[in-house]
Amino acid sequence: GEPWEDYEKYEKHSAIYRIKNVTTPSQVLHGERDVRVPTSQGYEFFNALDRIGIPTEMVVYPRTPHGPREPKLLMDVSGRILKWFDTHVKGKGKEKAAS
Repeated sequence: GEPWEDYEKYEKHSAIYRIKNVTTPSQVLHGERDVRVPTSQGYEFFNALDRIGIPTEMVVYPRTPHGPREPKLLMDVSGRILKWFDTHVKGKGKEKAAS
């Protein structure tokens, strides 16, 4: 159904209503022409994470729907994700396993 027909369902599954439970550094990669998830929701999520002190990064890709199609943008997304993982994930599994 539509949000106005079943508001409680949409509210229950909305990430923004659970933002205080987020503890994981989060990367928001958004297409400016995304019709599934409006860019405004990406900014809302990013700003909320930033306000509660969660390490976060947001990138909005031009001409991009729900996922990049252009090779140059695909390369950029891949590079950013790898860099993000290197910064926020790499080595953490080893530390946890050793303790």
